[in-house]
Amino acid sequence: MAAGGGSKNPKVPGPVKILINFFLKTSRDDVNSRGKIFLPKLEEYVMGFDLYGMGTRKNEVDYSDLTIGQYFRENVWGWRPLWQYLCEIAKDVLSEEDMKLGSSNSGHIITKEKAIALADILKIVIADGLHLEYIRKREEELKGLPLEECPHCEGAGIRNDAYVQGECNGCDGKGERKQFATHYHLDPDSIVNFEAFARNSNGFEID
Repeated sequence: MAAGGGSKNPKVPGPVKILINFFLKTSRDDVNSRGKIFLPKLEEYVMGFDLYGMGTRKNEVDYSDLTIGQYFRENVWGWRPLWQYLCEIAKDVLSEEDMKLGSSNSGHIITKEKAIALADILKIVIADGLHLEYIRKREEELKGLPLEECPHCEGAGIRNDAYVQGECNGCDGKGERKQFATHYHLDPDSIVNFEAFARNSNGFEID
């Protein structure tokens, strides 16, 4: 759906499944009513995706006094589901290259026009509560995924390798564990914060 188009009810896409190769804990950025962004201490950060508004000089950013549109951050567990959601609801805005490179730390740039278009779509989605419906369906699907065989112990529950002797620490000795996709999360606040960031970013770079 293009920004400003006639549709007032973007279709709620089905939940997504994404695989990655490493595990990271969650972090969050908070925006207060004065338009300032308060971030966790940088040493508390984990690997993730840092988005910078165009015109923002990365080496001169004051992370203690940011304004909306300068900077947005999500860790890998939160960004990839968010980006996939954006790709689903904004297929007429994002190119195939945007969709592919948006989930990598390659410095891909989303233009000002596309950023505003994303924000316009999200404004409609948020107003109608469609993002909440999408998250609900996604969480239901994730809860319904069957357990998978633990790859560390091959289902035995016991390890005898160079790292672990005894009970497998990958599955607590059960031989099975939740599928990796369940570690990904999509938070409604993140969607709301991204809408504000995109609208005020003047376009953004994904690092």
